[in-house]
Formats: sequence, structure tokens, C-alpha cells
Amino acid sequence: MAVTLLPKSYVDGFLVEWEANEYAAEVRMSGQRSKALKPNLANRAGGTAARAQQVREKLKRTVRATPEVVVKITSSCRGIGQVGRHVDYISRKGELELEDQDGFLLKGRDDLRELKADWQASGPEPIARTSERRDTLNIVFSMPAFTDEVAMKRAIRAFAADVFNGHQYVFAYHTQASDPDPDPPAHPHVHLSVKIQGRDGRRLNPRKADLQQWRDGFAQALRAHGIEANATHRLARLQRHRGPSRAKLAMEARGQSASAKPTSKAAKTHGALGEKRLSYYRVVTDVLARSSSAEDRKLATELATFLEEVTMGPTKRVRAADASPRIERER
Repeated sequence: MAVTLLPKSYVDGFLVEWEANEYAAEVRMSGQRSKALKPNLANRAGGTAARAQQVREKLKRTVRATPEVVVKITSSCRGIGQVGRHVDYISRKGELELEDQDGFLLKGRDDLRELKADWQASGPEPIARTSERRDTLNIVFSMPAFTDEVAMKRAIRAFAADVFNGHQYVFAYHTQASDPDPDPPAHPHVHLSVKIQGRDGRRLNPRKADLQQWRDGFAQALRAHGIEANATHRLARLQRHRGPSRAKLAMEARGQSASAKPTSKAAKTHGALGEKRLSYYRVVTDVLARSSSAEDRKLATELATFLEEVTMGPTKRVRAADASPRIERER
């Protein structure tokens, strides 16, 4: 019996609604509370067809294991003393170039002294020598090794100008080749320090949901400059367990054993939500498979393969790989 294919307009409407449901699940998964955060596609320009195409592109990036951006708030500084020490750290005491919000390049001890004096005196409220409240946020943006340096710098420049408009900030680009640290990481990354209080007196107060928006924005800026990048929650990629922490990896490298922690209530909750997310993917795969668009049906095939690999688990995948030669020989 012939299968009736769904009109592309129907599939477009379904994808937009599906994305909104995915957003609601993501809020529950990551504990986001920011009322300012809206569904990823709700406020973007374009009609239903354009928004649905954005969902398709996001699904493609997920199933094709597009590199994920990393955006982390690493610390904050209180008082000009801490601010100055952090600026010294990210610039390697003036050896690495800093770029500020106006595009000026700063390098060397003299430029650092001028920067600290300017940050201390400028703005609605000068930064005190010591302070009980946070004066700067320190953020790291990173991508895998071999990411194009020029394109990544252009992307962070565009991202910061948009997100931190009205705030003073500097950023330093670190690569394994340029970083004078004796043991620099292989992946390129950017250290950005931004004054919390803007020129209008308003203060940054990012929540977990806002951090996800920053990840989305950074990934979008990277793609705009020719770098494939994604910004999805771990459970959106159906990864139910976090990778080993840096501390655990360091202990194992020293030959020490790191005891496993008992399963937490949060981990069990994430497991249940992961199952719900898996069901969402199965539904969207079914709809795309019945689309009148050949492109949608191809994406459905990729999604089905992705879901099969995820649900098999690493042990079963190894066994399946080991069994393949035997199957070929039996034929």
C-alpha cells in the first residue's frame, strides 16, 4: 500500500512546534530559570518555512557531530587588585595581545597599566581598591584544535560587540603556538574579562539560561565566519553521562584511582528526561520520513542511524563491530 507523503508546509509547522516542545524539555533538563530566555526560534526573523529550516539545520549539526562550543564563566573579580591580576594572567603579563571593546590592541606593561587605570576610574561607579561586590566577569570561549584562528577571532569580536554592548571588556586569544605557558592546551580559546557595570549603570547578572544563550550566540557567530559549530545541551545530543572531569583525568594519569560517586537524584532525573528527549527524536524522525521533501527523508535516515547508535550503547557497538567480519565470512 502506497504511503501518503506529508506536504512540506505541514512538516514545516510541525518542526516549529516540535522545537518549542524541545525548548520546554531543555529548560527542565538544565534547570534554567531566566524569564528572559525564549524558545530558540520564537524571536528569529522569517516565517514558518524559514524557522523550520533552522530546525532542520540544527538537527543536521547534531546527528553529524558538529563540534560543540564551550562557554564558561570561570571566575569574577572584586576590586581593582583582583581585576589587574586577572588581566595580567590572560595577557601573560603583557606578552599576549589584548583587544578591547573599541578594537584597540593592547600589549606590554605600559598598556596594561593604562587599561587598569582606565577601568578603575571610568564608568558610573569607579572600581575600588577592594570591593565586596563583583566588578568583572571572566569568561572562556573554546573550540577544538585546528579551528581557524582568524575566523574565530572575528567571531568572538562580533559576539562580544553584540552581547556586551555598553560594557568595557578585553579579550586575549590563546593558541598552543602563541601561549608562553610551559604547558598550553591544544585547543584554541579566548579569555574575555568584562566589567559587570555598564556605562548606563546596569549590571550583568547572567543565569544558566543566559549562558546557554551565549553559547547559541557564539556558535552562530562562528558559523557566520565559516566555522561549523553547534551549541546543544548534553541531553539534546542524547549523552546521558558527563565525561570524566579534568581532576579525575589528572588522577588517572598519576596512577591514582578515582572512586565513582553514587547516582544522584539529579542524575536519575536527567535519565528520565533523556528518555523523553529520545521519544521526541523518534517522533520527528517519523514525520520527516513521511515528508514529500527528499531532503527531509534523507535527514530522517540520518536521524534513525544516529538514534540506533545512541541506543545501542558503547558495549553493544563494540560487539557489533567485532561481529561484522564473522558475518562477512559466513556469507
